[in-house]
Amino acid sequence: MNEETPNNRKTPLTIREQEIINLLLEGNSPKEIAYKLKITYRTVVFHQSNLYRKLEIKNIKELFNKYGKSVSSQAQTPPEKPKQNIVTLLLSAGIFLLAVSLTLIIIFVIKPYISSINQEIISKSNALKGVIYTSPVYEKINLRATRWIGLYGFGEDYGTSKSIKLADFYTGDIRNFLKPNQQYSQLRLSGEVDIELKNMEIIVNYVTRDNKWLHVGGSDHVFVPIGPGRFSEIIKIFYNDHNDWLSDELPPGEFIIGINEVIYRYNSIYSPHNFDFGRIPEQIPDGRTMAVITNLKIEIIP
Repeated sequence: MNEETPNNRKTPLTIREQEIINLLLEGNSPKEIAYKLKITYRTVVFHQSNLYRKLEIKNIKELFNKYGKSVSSQAQTPPEKPKQNIVTLLLSAGIFLLAVSLTLIIIFVIKPYISSINQEIISKSNALKGVIYTSPVYEKINLRATRWIGLYGFGEDYGTSKSIKLADFYTGDIRNFLKPNQQYSQLRLSGEVDIELKNMEIIVNYVTRDNKWLHVGGSDHVFVPIGPGRFSEIIKIFYNDHNDWLSDELPPGEFIIGINEVIYRYNSIYSPHNFDFGRIPEQIPDGRTMAVITNLKIEIIP
């Protein structure tokens, strides 16, 4: 007499029911079967109920007693996940440590070395071009709406939002920068501006430690149109009628470079310094950015 199997009964199982009963007999739970067959848990339960009815059994224990091995405590337990190979763990740790080591080498050894080489190349290139000192690149300088009142007048400008100090990149004795006897130093300013500036003024003041401002050069009320786009301007720093009283011993202080778009100027005692290119609209408050200079570089040239 042939052994009874699920499929030799009068009511045969469907292909899906046969798949599910085989997985049940292998010890898989309904949730595991749903995952393996990529169907929902409720679908597995539905097929399981149908095959129990066809096989005339009531539960999983009867299924094993009739068609397979006895139910063990492991039948409803998900298979244990294989332990990760120790070699794989060591390899992963080794790769991580190697990546960290390479990163530290790049940060503390290679990058400073490359930076020093680049600086040397820049210095040699500047020497060939006659450049004495070069400032760092000022990535962004805002020109802001400014209404001011002075001792002898008042005015309106788009003024620089950042103090540009010569000492930031000039490593020599700063007091030697201002030359007497009709000699002069030169600054070249280059960069990009986002709008057209029709009346740009570049001025250089020497500010003493007791906060005395001395105008020592620049465009000196000769306005330059620039932008939009790249620009490059050269200005001279020298003794003039306003500061020829200075002695050879310049008092301690620092040079400050200012960039302004002149809108309106009124000087009560010296009319040649009066300029009227319009006014800043009343609805624009002081401090609002009106123009932006990017990638500004300043070079001291012979």
